[in-house]
Amino acid sequence: MDRVDWSDAYCVDNPVIDKQHEEIFKRVNMLYDAIQNGNGETETANMLDFLTGYVVSHFNAEEWCMKHQKYPDYPKHKRQHNAFIQKLKVFKMNWETSNNKSRLILDLYQLCIQWLMNHIKTSDQELGYYIHHHLDNELETT
Repeated sequence: MDRVDWSDAYCVDNPVIDKQHEEIFKRVNMLYDAIQNGNGETETANMLDFLTGYVVSHFNAEEWCMKHQKYPDYPKHKRQHNAFIQKLKVFKMNWETSNNKSRLILDLYQLCIQWLMNHIKTSDQELGYYIHHHLDNELETT
């Protein structure tokens, strides 16, 4: 299990979205640090509260941007967001009913890392590329 720090490699070149992504990285690393220090259970509960609020707000911002820019992969991207939200809901239910939380702590960390590595590095960066390319075209035609 490794820590994953924010870097420009994760940028989508949208200041609002990049700042939100950076906050998610910060929170995931807080969970990592807590696990390393034996405080994973408390921080997992905090992380679940954070994710269920912040991620929904973040997804809404991304989806507004996609709709505004008429992003052709919006339906696919939204499905990915919905799937992650559903995973969080299931995870939170399991967390609340589990008598053995140690495995769930690591599972949440892995879920977040996979999301950061897979979704931000592919889908979100494709969105960023589209927006910049689309804006360049708009500027050339005006």
